[in-house]
Amino acid sequence: MKKTLLAEFTAKPGCEEQVAALVADFALLVRAEPGNLAFDVHRKASEPRAYWIFEQYRDEA
Repeated sequence: MKKTLLAEFTAKPGCEEQVAALVADFALLVRAEPGNLAFDVHRKASEPRAYWIFEQYRDEA
């Protein structure tokens, strides 16, 4: 059975660029993990500091 995760968070004011860089770097690492099917980063259009991250893996392992 697939394992799906959804994370939601908001970057602190003044940390937007640092968070964007960290998320981009982390996405590359996670997408390279065995069993990773998706790691999608979404930012809210009306609040660019707000993130939603969708992860999906082949299974629990």
